[in-house]
Amino acid sequence: MSDLDFHEVEIGKLSEFTFIVENISNVIGEDIIISSDYISKDPIFSTIDGFNFPITIKSGGFFVFKVGFQPVSDQPYSDTIIFKSNAKNSLNGDNKCILNGLGIKSDFADVKFDWGRRKVNGGYLSNFVLKNIGLADVEVTGILSAVGDTNISVSYTHLTLPTSDLV
Repeated sequence: MSDLDFHEVEIGKLSEFTFIVENISNVIGEDIIISSDYISKDPIFSTIDGFNFPITIKSGGFFVFKVGFQPVSDQPYSDTIIFKSNAKNSLNGDNKCILNGLGIKSDFADVKFDWGRRKVNGGYLSNFVLKNIGLADVEVTGILSAVGDTNISVSYTHLTLPTSDLV
């Protein structure tokens, strides 16, 4: 059985991986019956429902299902999924699959802006810089005034800030 590496996944997002369990026997009637699966730690990794146990895999056949990874913090994760079955080689560890993934976050550098001295009721244009210092792209869907000033307006189109780029 192969191991799965989800690589980098943004915190809170679900990444799914299609997984195949194969019965490599060529002998007719040597079916593998999977009675259950078990992921050892927490719900960061999970099997995606849509099937019921027991699962019977005919000789030469396979079964496809999905495993999900949804990190909750920016750190590496590792776990093991274990299948309980009647397979002869399950005693030598071939019933285990190591799952790996890295939770990443998108984050902004601290942006401070000094408007300087301005006259009341004056219209002023200015630019500011957003810098993505996280490990994932940042999608900007809106900009709000931190002080609640209803006279501040920002003009932009939908932005995606790739990692470590400036806009």
